[in-house]
Amino acid sequence: MKENDVSIYQLSKITGIKYDLLKNYYYGDLHRIDLSNIAKICYALSCDVSDIIKYEGPESKHTKGIS
Repeated sequence: MKENDVSIYQLSKITGIKYDLLKNYYYGDLHRIDLSNIAKICYALSCDVSDIIKYEGPESKHTKGIS
């Protein structure tokens, strides 16, 4: 989001995804990800899934947040 200069609020308006849900995605406060929401985010930001999600494995202590 930083590279695209888009705020969480703006992304919410573009995608139709609730602000609070996007905020939770951004700060890594969710454990389940809705693929249709990820598709909307990627479309809005013109990016790939791998650009916004990083898998660090179960042994990683700090796996929070969308980049």
